Amino acid sequence: MKRFLPGLIFMSAVGCGCAASQEAKNAEIPDNPSNPNREIDLTVPVWKKGSGKDFSGAYPAIPDVKNMDDASPVKLTLPKLVYGMTGVETRVYFHNLVDSREKEKLRFRADCPVGSSNERYWSYTPEKAGDNLLKITVEDASGKVIGTAEMIVRVAPAESGNDRNAVILMIGDSILGNAQITRFLQAGIQERGNRNIRFMGSHSGQGEPLALDKVAVEAYGGWTWDTFLTLWKPGNEYNCRSKFLKMVDGKPQLAIQEYLDKYNAGKAPDIVILYLGCNDIAGGKMDTIDKRIEHAVKHRDLLIAELRKVMPDALFGVALLSPANSRPSAFELNYKGTIQKEQYDYNQFSYVRRMLSDLQNATDLSIIPLYVGTDTIEDYPENNAVHPIAPGQQKLARMFEMWLKNVMK
Repeated sequence: MKRFLPGLIFMSAVGCGCAASQEAKNAEIPDNPSNPNREIDLTVPVWKKGSGKDFSGAYPAIPDVKNMDDASPVKLTLPKLVYGMTGVETRVYFHNLVDSREKEKLRFRADCPVGSSNERYWSYTPEKAGDNLLKITVEDASGKVIGTAEMIVRVAPAESGNDRNAVILMIGDSILGNAQITRFLQAGIQERGNRNIRFMGSHSGQGEPLALDKVAVEAYGGWTWDTFLTLWKPGNEYNCRSKFLKMVDGKPQLAIQEYLDKYNAGKAPDIVILYLGCNDIAGGKMDTIDKRIEHAVKHRDLLIAELRKVMPDALFGVALLSPANSRPSAFELNYKGTIQKEQYDYNQFSYVRRMLSDLQNATDLSIIPLYVGTDTIEDYPENNAVHPIAPGQQKLARMFEMWLKNVMK
């Protein structure tokens, strides 16, 4: 059964300033599409409870596994859980798990009752749901074991959550900013039978206006954890200020409920995914990276705390930063020596380890371990250091989906 939504008229918008025209643009939330001929399917079931805490699979128990080998000279670092879903390949890339400038001289062994491995990665396309222990051993060039760690590969049925009607808010930087990963994520979810997921945000990628037939994100190029809490500047661009702020008595103040009023009819999202960190750590040097990570961690906690105040029932997922392009030439092309690959690799790995140390045992949020499944060769072009090409974006989308299937089961 289908019916047409009545047409709604909105004022045209210019820029991203405080003018009334921009407020009208912001009103074009997916529930109020400007396309009068858009069809909706009334047979799609609605998830009636509307509370993130009602997801039965949310925040599963963290297994007691030794996933971080701090005694290892290469700091072998795994998440406690890596996620999968039936019928879809999961990969774990070995070089992403260690901090070493001589990765090519290391040898890795994967021990698991399922899957198979080669010199670069372990792979598994599960036929059934369940948990399996994956143990990683790393050896130096002489064959000496220099690190061991383990994690659980947790697989959910591909149909998990197909009866759920949920709203997802994705917060991030330029990696999410064009909304391509979100589009791939939506396509994968729909392909596997879930037509009930909607994405909320203030734009549909690079400031594109919202509409019912588009995904939405809250992501901007160059932004960091603290940008969402502090940025307020004049301008005519969609990214000139944080949508979580408003001006009160001449000073910007947090107004997250008003953000929800504009973009989700006043309701909190069911799931919040945060993927930030690249811009927090990219420019760090050996004598400054620790301070940069501390700054990021402080504002990570502040942002999550402020979101929780108005979204107490939402599920929170924090994605761990993927490693960058393996080609030093891409860094030279993009940054002209201001950011070098070896330093960025150290920064990214240090940041991931800190995030894991802080959050892996949390009971009120879940880690999305994107860093283990990124191919630093095939997922990147020759000319971009940190932004994946389409296959890499699709892989990130699948890892997001694998996590969703596990928390929605």
